[in-house]
Amino acid sequence: MADALKLAIVTDIHHGADTGTKRGSAALPLLREFIAFANDWQPDAVLDLGDRISDVDRSTDGALLAEVAAEFEAVRPPRHHLLGNHDVAFLSHDDNASALGREVGHHSVVINGWRLVFWQADTFIHRPQGFQLRPSDLEWLRTELAASAEPVLLFSHVPLGGGSMVGNYYFQENLQYAQYLADGAAIRRVIVDSGKVKLCAAGHVHWNAMHTVDGIPFLSIQSLTETCTTGDPAAAWATLDVSELEVRWRSHGLDGLSMTLPLPADNARWAGILDPFDRRPKPTRVDGGLDGVGGFVLDMDGVLYRGDEAMPGAAAFMAELARDRVPHVLLTNNARATPAAYTAKLQRLGIDVPAERIVTSGMVVAGYLAGSGMRSVAVIGPDALAEACAAAGLAASSHPDAVVVGISEALTLADLREAVRLASEGARIMVTNPDVVVPGPFGAEPETGAVKAYLEAALGRPVASVGKPHRLAFELARDRLGLPAERVAVIGDTLETDIAGAVAAGMRSVLVGTGNRNDRRDGAPEPTVEVADLAELAGLLTRRAA
Repeated sequence: MADALKLAIVTDIHHGADTGTKRGSAALPLLREFIAFANDWQPDAVLDLGDRISDVDRSTDGALLAEVAAEFEAVRPPRHHLLGNHDVAFLSHDDNASALGREVGHHSVVINGWRLVFWQADTFIHRPQGFQLRPSDLEWLRTELAASAEPVLLFSHVPLGGGSMVGNYYFQENLQYAQYLADGAAIRRVIVDSGKVKLCAAGHVHWNAMHTVDGIPFLSIQSLTETCTTGDPAAAWATLDVSELEVRWRSHGLDGLSMTLPLPADNARWAGILDPFDRRPKPTRVDGGLDGVGGFVLDMDGVLYRGDEAMPGAAAFMAELARDRVPHVLLTNNARATPAAYTAKLQRLGIDVPAERIVTSGMVVAGYLAGSGMRSVAVIGPDALAEACAAAGLAASSHPDAVVVGISEALTLADLREAVRLASEGARIMVTNPDVVVPGPFGAEPETGAVKAYLEAALGRPVASVGKPHRLAFELARDRLGLPAERVAVIGDTLETDIAGAVAAGMRSVLVGTGNRNDRRDGAPEPTVEVADLAELAGLLTRRAA
């Protein structure tokens, strides 16, 4: 039988410069207040769920970490630490462990009959696809939960419950980035199937939130220095008072919250709730991986052409799709031209695709803004982007609801200055796509992602995009096919946009080797099939049909 347990928790300290809504300059004084509170309250353990610093570079991060670690030396109760994404942007696991004098990897401890499990899944952000779940991390969790004879409280930096980010200052507008670990359904399956986890708690998303999956509470705890909900730093930390039947959660500071939650019985399950999370098809590299595919979403730059030159086998492949009446849609992150202009370009290369089968990132962002209730827009970028916004019903305005930016040959510093001004005055700002470069006839050429970086630096906050790899771009293309996601394959040349987006949208994928260089980093998305070019893919599909 487990006894009462008291825990004091701090997360997302973000010591460093003031950035965005994080008041890093207030971090150390607030941390001292938390430590004084914890030493007076005398919990059974003090927990730090990660993101102790706001990263800059290796040297600066090391100095910031040392200052935070020096404060933690004053903590009298036992303490445990996890790594956040800012902690590992430039520093290693060992750097953090050495500075803190504590283990920061996977570990667990039994206190008062409760097993506290600290799950250190990979928190490095592999942009643009976000966090990537390592199989070894999931296997460690499965094994640890299976071996526990005690009820479990599970702690991580990144929330595991998969709840909505609507209303969250940052992640509502940046769903393509890392609010959750990849394959959350598999994580929740392991948690629920263990029958032992009573509660999960995390930081990372900078707000107090709770929801339940199969009766298990999933909590996220506010950042110590966040200001978006309070104006001043929230000075937030949490206390958990746990008994066999319930947990009393209190978030202290300016963003206060108090809640009493029932804890699930051992092996308690809701009927039929978890299964739907697991129904999204998972791309896999196996023989027959394209069996049952009924239509294709194709990238253009690097797949059908580079500059003004058709890629090997592209014309023949597209002719075969047309001849066999295989549904297909072209989806490009390039918003510099209209679908009609792309149709004309493709015809010059011997490829016939009608304009209604072409979707640009300009069309995606215009449709998204119109669907979000925006009525007016300032377009900074190519004429094709302005046409897409007008077609979506967005009126041009000098005092707009939103400003949309896309790269063009005519883009000037004055244009970017105007975008920053409008966004600073309250207009919602978005860019057409996050690509930093695009294949050109003489090598890589700058794309809108480079402009996005400029705007983010000037505004001091993230700038959103719903171009690839955002799932909305792929879902818009799929709607034109009229097929369910599991019958669609994405053909692209870039892991970080085409393949990552296919995974996010629940589609299979084909990586062709004719466009961007794709260095395989840890956590990179895996395509269903990989081919040298469209000619090889045509042969593969012919063999499948036979």
